[in-house]
Amino acid sequence: MTTSLLTTVNMFSAKIDKFKMTNIDDDMLVNYAVNEKWNTENIKLHELDKFKSFYSIYEDKINQVYHTSYGKNYKLKISGAWCAVGNTKNVIIPHNHKESFLSAVYYPQADNEELWFINPMSQLSGLISERHVEEYDEYNSDYWNVKVNTGDLLIFNSMIHHYITPTKHQRISFAIDSIIVPN
Repeated sequence: MTTSLLTTVNMFSAKIDKFKMTNIDDDMLVNYAVNEKWNTENIKLHELDKFKSFYSIYEDKINQVYHTSYGKNYKLKISGAWCAVGNTKNVIIPHNHKESFLSAVYYPQADNEELWFINPMSQLSGLISERHVEEYDEYNSDYWNVKVNTGDLLIFNSMIHHYITPTKHQRISFAIDSIIVPN
């Protein structure tokens, strides 16, 4: 009788960190997103006084994720921040953030929405079709989704193409990009 021992080595993984946030003033964020008339090209939300506390928490979370994976000699600094209401074109079309290292999105209002990510290494599963796969996992999927609800904060590698599906509900998100700076 022949026996063998299987060892699997995971390589080149991409992760998405999800936090359930508490003590965030979601009503203030929702009111701002719905009522204020602003242009995301001209306003840096993370620099406005009314958002200093919120973006301080945001920056702490992205640095927690960064330091866990990369070390403590550097840190992340928010380089851009914006919000989206509903089905704006810039969130429902697959995109990535080329000028950023980690991106994050917080949902002060969402109801079981799906944020989709496209496998950056999909060429590894080029010959796999639906009939070949009984259950999708991180090794055989071209897409992956994460359910988001009010209070969820997701942090992910900015190079991963992502999008959110259109909704009939009022979904509001506050997103940021970040850059690496000396600690």
